[in-house]
Amino acid sequence: MHQFSAGTHVGNVRDNNEDSYVCDSDKNLWIVADGMGGLGFGEVASAISTYVVLTQVREGHGINQAIELAHNKIKEYADEEAMGTNMGTTLVLLLSQGSLYNIFWVGDSRAYLFDKKLTQLTVDHSLVQSLIDQGELTKEEAEFDPRKNAVTRALGVQELETVRADSISDKWLPGQKILLCSDGLTDCLLYTSDAADDLLCVD
Repeated sequence: MHQFSAGTHVGNVRDNNEDSYVCDSDKNLWIVADGMGGLGFGEVASAISTYVVLTQVREGHGINQAIELAHNKIKEYADEEAMGTNMGTTLVLLLSQGSLYNIFWVGDSRAYLFDKKLTQLTVDHSLVQSLIDQGELTKEEAEFDPRKNAVTRALGVQELETVRADSISDKWLPGQKILLCSDGLTDCLLYTSDAADDLLCVD
């Protein structure tokens, strides 16, 4: 039996909270989604993504299939209900299966492992991360780069016909905890920003 806690806050920058999260201890599934503030209806995009993925997992479908369906459902909503407004959300989830944990993510919402120290498990789908990987930017420079909020992969974005989540799996060890969070919490921890944040911690 896993213990967990979760919380969300609008922060001091925006008027509405565009984050969503799910805690389903029956399915050992936890999700954090962060609607993209630069696009329209971010709170709707994040809510659709968490609802669709949760429903799909409860019905026995795989995570990748659930994420792809969520991507398409957001695009459908944009076309049918939001007059073609471009919508998007990042997503990170934890699925625990026996002695193993599985993490899937799209965008720059992150998972961290806490085992005496905090270790980032995910790799951002972002412009600055791409520049870091190419050797054109250092991690220190990326912290203050004005492009650091630009993501290269997200659910619902009209330009992407399909979306693929990256994933990792590993064994649980005694005393380990996993933190799922949106970039608002990442910013607060690393860049002392006042952005909105959403976090979910599982052990």
